[in-house]
Amino acid sequence: MSHGQRVRPAASHRGWFLGRRTGGRRRPPLVVLAAALLALLAAACGSEDEGGSATRSSTTIASRGGAGEEAGSSSRRSGPGASGKTASDETLPGLGDGPRAEETPLDELPPGERPAPDPPPAPEPPAPPGDPVLRSGGEGPAVAELQLRLASLGYWVGDGDAHYGALTSQAVMAFQKVEGLERDGIAGPVTWLRLAAARRPAPIGIADGVEIDLGRQVLFVVQAGQVVEIHNTSTGRPGWATPPGRFAVDRQIDGMRHAPLGNLWRPKYFNSGIAVHGAASIPAQPASHGCARVSMAAMDHLWESGRLAMGSPVVVY
Repeated sequence: MSHGQRVRPAASHRGWFLGRRTGGRRRPPLVVLAAALLALLAAACGSEDEGGSATRSSTTIASRGGAGEEAGSSSRRSGPGASGKTASDETLPGLGDGPRAEETPLDELPPGERPAPDPPPAPEPPAPPGDPVLRSGGEGPAVAELQLRLASLGYWVGDGDAHYGALTSQAVMAFQKVEGLERDGIAGPVTWLRLAAARRPAPIGIADGVEIDLGRQVLFVVQAGQVVEIHNTSTGRPGWATPPGRFAVDRQIDGMRHAPLGNLWRPKYFNSGIAVHGAASIPAQPASHGCARVSMAAMDHLWESGRLAMGSPVVVY
């Protein structure tokens, strides 16, 4: 053998790597045949499971494309960039090119395979009936309940006869003043709601006597350091403001006093010509010429109960 001449392997060795020649053709190597056989087996499995779960299809595709999550992440990085689909969105070559099997509608399934229907929603409980709106002229158990609740908090309603008259209207207005509500004397929803949680007011510091709250326009009767009665009142309007201070009842008239500025029913004077007296009108706002007006029935009650006797302290604030 001369230098520069190529050494050719023996025919047996060429046949091992490249296959033997048959009729001018070369047989495919064993590695190629094994790969083709694996592809056919995988295709058969893929078409058999075509109607199966998406999880099995994804697992098969991932196992052919790479190892574990790395192959899945690789397909996500490369797939959606151009078409917006991943390997699980469309069939791959060699794994069944036909369309996916659609799910069978529930009404076409055999009765034994249909899922149980969802139970109907539970009905909502009925809303509790609201408290009635009560006003002057009303009567009945609801009015009696209103009067009982007001009396338990100290608001004077007279005898509580289950009739919504002037005394109940005055008591409701006094309650609304103390609680900072609209002063209309009508027991509406807001008043009922506040009645349920209200507490009896406390005096500012006297043991016995009367307190007149100019800001809230109410009169408190205090005994042994406790508020025992609350009355609606109307004090001096602008220009006739009732002066604050500590006073005592020093004069009284048991009857109607016809004064230049109006009529005063059974007045009890505590500061010169300023008195607590009965009147036909006790509005929600200050309206007098300096006196503290209460209803005529309330004034009679103060006389008969002795709760505003001569010498009783009167604190105005």
